[in-house]
Amino acid sequence: MQNSQPDHSIRKRKLSARLAEAYNPWHCTKDDQEGWEQRRKAYQMALDAFLEWAYAEDIPAEHLQLLVGLTSILEDLNSGKRPKLATPALRPKLGRPPLTTGHAATLAIICAAVEILSRDQPQKLIRDIENEVAHAADIGVGALRSRRKKFNAGQDARARALYGKIMRICEQTANPREAVINLLKKTIWHGH
Repeated sequence: MQNSQPDHSIRKRKLSARLAEAYNPWHCTKDDQEGWEQRRKAYQMALDAFLEWAYAEDIPAEHLQLLVGLTSILEDLNSGKRPKLATPALRPKLGRPPLTTGHAATLAIICAAVEILSRDQPQKLIRDIENEVAHAADIGVGALRSRRKKFNAGQDARARALYGKIMRICEQTANPREAVINLLKKTIWHGH
């Protein structure tokens, strides 16, 4: 069934409003038990908003089952249950533990900011951009450069995948520089 353009635009605006509604409590919470519960509820609200939009767009329900499952996991966690899918995976004991997804995302955003902001810049300015971004993110310049080298070498597959997604999101906007700056500000401000 083909959706009409006005209906599609209305649904898209409604989705955007519901995602904003979920985002507002998410970015204002503290790092305590109540804050984590509020964040899980915000994630759940975002998933619910997307599911409602997807159903209205005639996406087959079976294709959305994974998102419904994520919503259920979040609901279980908020009610004090620990579903099997929320149990950390076992990892080999060798080497350093992998980055958390939140930390990997923060580093990916920081590296994407340097990449996008340094395009078409001389090497001297790239160093200045690295210094500015590292200072704004409250990390050492050496740590930032090391992370960028690891991304470019493909050493952390999960962080590299997040980096690629962030780059694509920013590149799809009319102004990638502005998009990455806004993303960087929100990330640094929220502490993720």
